[in-house]
Amino acid sequence: MSVHIGFFRDFKSSDTLLIDGDSDGLRQLADELRGLARNGVTIEIHKLAFVQIHHGIRITATRAEWGTGASIDDRDISWTQSESGWRSTAEKLETLTTGAPGHQYLDADGDQITVEASRGEYDDAWWTQNG
Repeated sequence: MSVHIGFFRDFKSSDTLLIDGDSDGLRQLADELRGLARNGVTIEIHKLAFVQIHHGIRITATRAEWGTGASIDDRDISWTQSESGWRSTAEKLETLTTGAPGHQYLDADGDQITVEASRGEYDDAWWTQNG
């Protein structure tokens, strides 16, 4: 079970937080985000045991009444959504855990950066070269 996360400037023409994992890793991340939706306890995604962070970024996921989306300040990424926004994000991650490789954009109102989740599109060699 693993999830790679990195931030890439001008990735596919936009500044992008890329979340790439195997089925088990994405399912575990979806479960963490469902917990955030339910209980509102902030998650430091970069500290989760199954997450491998690239480029020294730190990601804080927060629930708020009104989601403000994802933004970056230096290496600190703030990702804020409402309860329903986190449930929707978890559902999008869950859809990636079966079937053919693919990706989902985890869009939210107010995003200043693109958040893309992927399964089966970026292998370890890609992360070694780019991460």
